[in-house]
Amino acid sequence: MDPYVVITCKKQQKKSTVATAMGSNPEWNESFVFGVSDDVNELHVMIMDKDTGSKDDFVGELTIPLKTLFVEKKLPPMKYNVLRNKKYHGEIKLGLTFTPAADGRSPPAAMVDGTSRVARSSMYFKYKCTLLA
Repeated sequence: MDPYVVITCKKQQKKSTVATAMGSNPEWNESFVFGVSDDVNELHVMIMDKDTGSKDDFVGELTIPLKTLFVEKKLPPMKYNVLRNKKYHGEIKLGLTFTPAADGRSPPAAMVDGTSRVARSSMYFKYKCTLLA
């Protein structure tokens, strides 16, 4: 198995590197930054298995509500169940950090074009995954 993770926040999508030769216990030490607007309330995580010469295989997915993150500003690495066809298929450990805009709005607007009318916000992720074979 050569897994990778696709993280989606609203319409923004980030893809991890492929964890080659790590089998069903891959570990990534990567961070992703997403801009956050008022209508963002969850994060979708999808785990895929990279295939050469054919379509990548779906391994599992999960959705993380972000309400607590916006209040607490940081969630320590926690294990979340990975589901495939609504059944347990392993777990992924994710840590999340939220940095509010300088003006204190929570959640703030995203910096998408670098203009002064938007504020910078970010969520950082560090993750480790354990999957069922």
